[in-house]
Amino acid sequence: MDQDIANIHHDNGQLRTVSFQDGSSIAIDVLYADPIFKEHTSLPSSIGCKLTDKKRISITPDQQTSILGVYACGDCTSLMRSIAAAVASGNLTGP
Repeated sequence: MDQDIANIHHDNGQLRTVSFQDGSSIAIDVLYADPIFKEHTSLPSSIGCKLTDKKRISITPDQQTSILGVYACGDCTSLMRSIAAAVASGNLTGP
């Protein structure tokens, strides 16, 4: 769903409905967000690394970027932003 939210309604923390800017609303039990990711450096794009549609660095299973010899791992490559995931991807990096 890609609409602007006007209000989130709940009863003592239990989600009930979401109202949208256009006046419509829907009943919900759970709400997931897809926040916009903004890289804090322009280095990957400035050297020509291909980015995903979510603005993460595009990689192969061994963390190779679109540039031969350049590898990336961690939060800049994944939707799963956590220390554990970053460390795990670092262990996969390289030949």
